[in-house]
Amino acid sequence: MHSYSSPVIKIDGDTATENRLFWIVSKMEEDKTTQVFMSQDIVYIKTSNGWRISNIILHFGTIIKNQNQE
Repeated sequence: MHSYSSPVIKIDGDTATENRLFWIVSKMEEDKTTQVFMSQDIVYIKTSNGWRISNIILHFGTIIKNQNQE
């Protein structure tokens, strides 16, 4: 499962930047899950066809494994 939250978008003419928090939960086995928290910086450019993503930078943060994992 993926979840995005807290988007902050700043528009400056034909470019825009966005920072958002990103959370992933993976369940690999019945009793084992892993959570990953990170953020993304996204740059958009305005084209004749609308806004398009120009660049994405991932900032990896914390990996949390459940207590059943070693």
